[in-house]
Amino acid sequence: MTNVSGSTVWGVVGANATIQPGSSKNFSVTNPDTGTYIITFSPPFADPPAIVGTQCQFNESGPPITESTQDGLVFPQVTPSSAIVLTGNSVGIRTARAFSFVAMGTRAS
Repeated sequence: MTNVSGSTVWGVVGANATIQPGSSKNFSVTNPDTGTYIITFSPPFADPPAIVGTQCQFNESGPPITESTQDGLVFPQVTPSSAIVLTGNSVGIRTARAFSFVAMGTRAS
């Protein structure tokens, strides 16, 4: 019988892929292309985790807040070991943006 326990990974990531203070310590981020980020979970989950996220205006002065309600992010691929994040502007063009996320799943031990 496999012992299964839950796990949560969370983070705030700057537009330049820097992990911001207060994030959990069990992931890393790379930025292979404009508006494309790869989150790597360490250790990996047993199965693909549930993941949610949003763009944020981290470390930018405001008001005025410049984001549109159409600015967004998507996770087109989520595996036990990683997630691809795409961030875009209000017309759907990939754009470097800060974002936050929470991934929850099980870890087999």
